[in-house]
Amino acid sequence: MPDAAYYFPPVIRGVGEAARAAGIRIVLGTTNYDPREEIHQLARLDAGGADAIMLVTARPGVDDVTTWQAIAGIRTPVVLVERSADGAPTTLRVDSVRSDHGFGAELAVDHLAERGHRGVGLLLRETATAPWVADGHRRATRRHGMTDAPVVFAPSLRWGDGSTSDVLRGFLDDCLAAGIRAAVVLPDDLAVSLLGIAEGRRLRVPEDFAIVAYDDEIASFATVPLTAIAPPKLAVGRRALEACLARLEQGDLAPSQRIQLTPTLNVREST
Repeated sequence: MPDAAYYFPPVIRGVGEAARAAGIRIVLGTTNYDPREEIHQLARLDAGGADAIMLVTARPGVDDVTTWQAIAGIRTPVVLVERSADGAPTTLRVDSVRSDHGFGAELAVDHLAERGHRGVGLLLRETATAPWVADGHRRATRRHGMTDAPVVFAPSLRWGDGSTSDVLRGFLDDCLAAGIRAAVVLPDDLAVSLLGIAEGRRLRVPEDFAIVAYDDEIASFATVPLTAIAPPKLAVGRRALEACLARLEQGDLAPSQRIQLTPTLNVREST
């Protein structure tokens, strides 16, 4: 996986729990979002006798030739985790287990619509999850006939760089100018920052502006505990291990699996 610090620890726990129950040893490797290191580690694990590989790709989208060539170039079965197998060559047998983040975004918009909001802004950091969340937000706002609202991508954080705060301030300005009083924000830390900016302007959350965070890693610790969409990370890990077992037990006789698990909504004080 690209990173074992944020989001993925529950996935690792889910894998570990299922592996212990099955008497399987798990070896963890991280790539630091380096595609070259990913290719190297795939080859190393394959040569080292791994029975199966669970892979969270370094690239946000895996519909690229390099990724598929790397998977096709090894003998070991591969299960993609929190990534999609869409775009893989039809000759490549690869399974995938991921959260249905589009559904999660729809869940958030539906929740805000039930509370009377006729428009919902969307603030995203550029992550692998972001395109799915954006698609779900678009579907749900159209389904509800909502007013067009700002959709903004925030840059990745850099030490000492204030550009993210500027983007958040601009996003809040644009929402208020358009009469939008609610937003879905991915990930949690961006939602907490938006909350701080809103409070700095004497806006009450949720009375003046409602916020739904996406990921639910730290959302409950905000000054106003944030309602959040929680992807089923533990379950994703367990199901990924089970998909590996099915592939090992049945080989090519097992049909390829593309499993999507639905997130849940944890309602707190911000809505």
